Amino acid sequence: INALALWIGRETRWGTWMVEFVFLFISSMLCFHILRQLYGLVPALLSTIVWLAGLKTVLQGGNLTEEYSLLFNFAAVSMYVYEFRHGKTRFLAFGIGFAFAASFLFRPNNIGVFLAILIAWTFMALLHRDWRLLFERLSFFVIVVLIPIFGMAFYFLKIDALGQMLEAS
Repeated sequence: INALALWIGRETRWGTWMVEFVFLFISSMLCFHILRQLYGLVPALLSTIVWLAGLKTVLQGGNLTEEYSLLFNFAAVSMYVYEFRHGKTRFLAFGIGFAFAASFLFRPNNIGVFLAILIAWTFMALLHRDWRLLFERLSFFVIVVLIPIFGMAFYFLKIDALGQMLEAS
């Protein structure tokens, strides 16, 4: 991400700022969209403003992996809400799995959203006694999660830096 940002900003800090802004802007729009669907305009607007105001304290100046990971967390929640409201769509598990892999590769300890989705899928399977749907969702999810994670691991193994990557994360 930083290499892309430096290329965009022609090796200045402005490229990093622009990439951070784009990630946070899309994250805030996804958050607003989800909350508006679930709770209406005013609660969505107020909630989005509050979390963005509090984000300044968390980010401590910026360029932290948390702000990049947020986009994928909100994307996963958005897909889950869409699936919940519009019926049993097995293929959104692909998108949620990709979002998990991307979020995990940015920040391995930011898995709470995805654990919540997996738990919700499990409870829904219990309520509706639809184990086949749960198995399909989990299968799609796991396959899509493993592909980028193994791809990244293979890349770092190839450049003889897998141990350093694991230690750093």
